[in-house]
Amino acid sequence: MTAVLRNLEAAAIDDALDLFALLMATRLLSPARRASEKERLANLPGLERASRTLTRALAVLVRLLDEAAASRVALDPLLVWSKLAEVAPREQVTAAMAMVDKLVPEDDGSAEITLRKALAGRYNTVRPFLTLLGESPALAAAPGREAGAGCGSKAARSCAAQDDETPVVTGRGRC
Repeated sequence: MTAVLRNLEAAAIDDALDLFALLMATRLLSPARRASEKERLANLPGLERASRTLTRALAVLVRLLDEAAASRVALDPLLVWSKLAEVAPREQVTAAMAMVDKLVPEDDGSAEITLRKALAGRYNTVRPFLTLLGESPALAAAPGREAGAGCGSKAARSCAAQDDETPVVTGRGRC
């Protein structure tokens, strides 16, 4: 009878954790990912304009550098700025540089950072479930219990308490 009860309890906890995973995917991760993508798409037109401006300005600068190298003459900064002004005014070039710096940070994790911000804003969606899950006695470790007794998930059933009776933390809970 006790074995049946423990088996049912373990199955219920597995089901609760599966429900939590589904809740995380549908109510937390997906909306946060959509918000992150929406923000990136909203910034795309400005980034495209800034990139075009900088590309045209850089093409002029490269042409001037090539001409100066071929004729072995030093570049005159006033001449460079006057040629660049024909393509885009100085303020527009500096604004385009600022836009690219803002929208394309040095590190490659800008999409992940945006997603984390969106996730932090949606934490209240799953907070009640986390509180209830944390209060479940079936997920708690108890010193002196036999190995795997009361462990909730199938993967956690095989874990055992360490020699000093410190709980072993697994991927889905504590044993």
